[in-house]
Amino acid sequence: GARPGEALAFVRATTLFTTHTPVPAGNDVFDHELVWRYVAALAAAAGISWEELLALGRADEAGGPFGMTPLALRTTAAANGVSRVHGGVARAMWAPLWPGVPVAEVPIGHVTNGVHARTWLAASLAALLHEAGVRPGADPGEQAWERAAGVPDEVLWESHLSAKRTLAARVPGLDPEALTIGFARRFATYKRAGLLFSQPERLARLAGDPARPVQVLLAGKAHPADEAGKDVMQAVVGYARAASPRVEFIEDYDMTIARELVQGCDVWLNTPRRPLEASGTSGMKAALNGVLNLSVLDGWWAEAYSPEIGWAIGGEEDRGDDTQAAESLYHLLEEAVVPLYYGDRPGWVRMMKASIAQVGAVFDAKRMVCEYAERYYAPAHRSARAASSGATGLT
Repeated sequence: GARPGEALAFVRATTLFTTHTPVPAGNDVFDHELVWRYVAALAAAAGISWEELLALGRADEAGGPFGMTPLALRTTAAANGVSRVHGGVARAMWAPLWPGVPVAEVPIGHVTNGVHARTWLAASLAALLHEAGVRPGADPGEQAWERAAGVPDEVLWESHLSAKRTLAARVPGLDPEALTIGFARRFATYKRAGLLFSQPERLARLAGDPARPVQVLLAGKAHPADEAGKDVMQAVVGYARAASPRVEFIEDYDMTIARELVQGCDVWLNTPRRPLEASGTSGMKAALNGVLNLSVLDGWWAEAYSPEIGWAIGGEEDRGDDTQAAESLYHLLEEAVVPLYYGDRPGWVRMMKASIAQVGAVFDAKRMVCEYAERYYAPAHRSARAASSGATGLT
């Protein structure tokens, strides 16, 4: 067998790590007693001292708990976050593992997430895009999403209304002609699901406007172990029931409901506290269907945002202040979103087409996999082959 240092070098050369979130719940830590109970015998058998093992999982030199993320970063050839913003957050967060290295040079890159377009596109829209020459399943650069502009306005709008009618079949009382806002995701506290309800009078005015009504659909689940998330979800259900008949919480959230929402809403709302949204993908799925994003500039939306395809809550200066974010949200709804939907249908459809084209061209799962292959998998494969050829004791 190989010596511990050789074995660690081999593991490091043949392993990659993707960090998916900066929030503590996604970066597990364990006290030393628990680590000793389950790992001490394994470490001894491998010839690693107790102190050497703990050092692999420490986030600093002072001692502290054993962290899975520091362990992964120290035992892999390369690491990445899941959006450009998240890559920067991860570099700053884990910079202490590389003392003396400037944060900008910490070796954590990024590959922004993408979604499988054909899974999430409404069937009628997918057929229209195919007729226009868009090829979601083709290689990046050959999908021709820009051809979405060639779909006639009235045909695209009728396709969207069809998706809204499908959604209305699930939600009694939903008006397919009314502006419909969707919010569906995991109920974690940093996602601020209650932000929309922080100004109930303004929400009531929007929902109750007889000439320009706004409907809001919410759905999602909390992690079984996330008590705070469960509390948020329970509060949101209460808010929805008290707010207006036009505000509805859809129970038993699953992929079928998710598809209907990202296909049948008009606006997709996302209100995370910056910079805690590592990427997010629901907004990508919605955008592919011509649903316009109304979101905080975090995660993927910080890369995708353009005034041509949606709105930025709080703008570049947002620092997570709930009061300011709520004010920005309602200002955008009252002054931009609602007037455009009810007063300029050609302008709205123009944004729908731009959303489909711009998001489809970049935030695609195939592009994501190709980037992983080029930046990480292929170099790691070459590194692994070199390590294998020079480490006969490990093969």
